Amino acid sequence: MLNIMRNFANLIMTVIFYIIIIITILFIAFVILKVSSNNRNNSNTTNTGEIYGKIIKISSKVENNNSQYCNVDIELLSGKYKGKIITAPNLVA
Repeated sequence: MLNIMRNFANLIMTVIFYIIIIITILFIAFVILKVSSNNRNNSNTTNTGEIYGKIIKISSKVENNNSQYCNVDIELLSGKYKGKIITAPNLVA
């Protein structure tokens, strides 16, 4: 009986992990679409101080001080550093 409960707990944790991953991917897709539409809308405007970018790579999850994050490589699409690729941490949970 105890073994069945452990298996069930492991299954629940696995499902929760995959739900978090799916939500993170959907959020990143939303950000990419938002940035893309903003670039089209602001292509003929003056510099507003905003910088737009495109996510090109998401690394695997890392744990640090009870926080989980992944590094995201972003290609800058506007501003002074247009064309450069930066790496930024993205908090997962």
